Amino acid sequence: MAEDSHAAAVVGATGFIGTALSRELETRGVRVIRVTADEPATRDGLSLRPDMRAVSTVYWAASRINPQIAAERPDLVAQDLADFRAFQSAAARQIPDATIVLLSSGGTVYGSAQPPHSESTTPRPTSDYGRSKLELERLLGRGGTRSVIVRVSNAYGPGQPPAPGQGVIGHWLRALLHQEPVTVFGDLKTVRDYVFVSDVVDLLARLHGSVEVPEILNVGSGTPTPLATVVDAIHTVVGNRHLEIEFEPRRPFDLPAAWLDVSLAAERLGWSATTELTDGVAQMWSWLCSPAVR
Repeated sequence: MAEDSHAAAVVGATGFIGTALSRELETRGVRVIRVTADEPATRDGLSLRPDMRAVSTVYWAASRINPQIAAERPDLVAQDLADFRAFQSAAARQIPDATIVLLSSGGTVYGSAQPPHSESTTPRPTSDYGRSKLELERLLGRGGTRSVIVRVSNAYGPGQPPAPGQGVIGHWLRALLHQEPVTVFGDLKTVRDYVFVSDVVDLLARLHGSVEVPEILNVGSGTPTPLATVVDAIHTVVGNRHLEIEFEPRRPFDLPAAWLDVSLAAERLGWSATTELTDGVAQMWSWLCSPAVR
């Protein structure tokens, strides 16, 4: 079956990034095949769904795990790997010319390596989550298909669901709404790279139809942002509310600093994140306060 250059499949289309990506692709005139847990990519783990057999791009944004779940549920880590392995095998046979875009993790894959992390930085994951993402990357590299690994830093924004151990901005904003304290492991000097969801999906959408792209791309703000700056941004947005913070010792897998070098995305795709932290926090706060969410 010939490829449809206007079609892309999004695996994990009901997830945070998958939902936003599906919408963004459609606004750009791309026909989107939404792949979900109820309608998975492969049938009996052997063949692709018929409607996926003509796409030119597959975005793999599906996952059962986050950092906390990966540490507690190795069975779910194994299921994620098995699902991707089955998909890779079917894709190599049935859509060998399609591009597979794997959404990986910027901070946890690089792990204890010295930041800022470029695509040439040797990964040193310190968590089960980071190791599982790196194994997915290795499976992709051995799969025999054209592929791009996209290492996303700490994405946030409207549509992000609450999840244990992930999504500090969303977690803290929800805590403010419910007048609950938040816990910080370590101190407010901890540095991360926060990137707004619309910036992430802008880059991902640019990959559809691109002929020459790097095998690995970092996607982040490129800005080292301490937790203290996140607190300030939240207080600026919410005005009359203040976070109640409880401090706990840093855990063995908690990194003091992680942020990405995103210059390759700028060089090859003309992309950079454009949403400032305070603007992104304001958009997420407005969404959380809307009647449809509350």
